[in-house]
Amino acid sequence: MYLSFIDQIQLNLSGHKGSWIIPLVGSVSCTVWTAYAWLMTPRNWPLIVCNVPMVILGPVTVITTFFF
Repeated sequence: MYLSFIDQIQLNLSGHKGSWIIPLVGSVSCTVWTAYAWLMTPRNWPLIVCNVPMVILGPVTVITTFFF
């Protein structure tokens, strides 16, 4: 699912702007899940690893929607 944002980033950079709300909401959601998994004892590494790509790709997608 997260790999689809790579395609959206490429489209944004080529001038075909997409929606910014979906990556923003997804990024917020994955950030909350990552924080929750980080605060667990012991840390839930599978949950962290699964959500980190969206924590990175979501904001990049939003930034390319508005600034490129």
